[in-house]
Amino acid sequence: MNPSVMKNPKMMLLQHQAKATKRFKLAQQKTQVNLQMVAYKPGCKS
Repeated sequence: MNPSVMKNPKMMLLQHQAKATKRFKLAQQKTQVNLQMVAYKPGCKS
């Protein structure tokens, strides 16, 4: 964290949102992969 960001709350908020979005997308991808693995398991038809 550089000091200029600390002085600028808007920048801090943007960085925080970017991190949160990245984490959310990663979690979504993991969930989708897990769902696909379950769906493709033989003998496990929905």
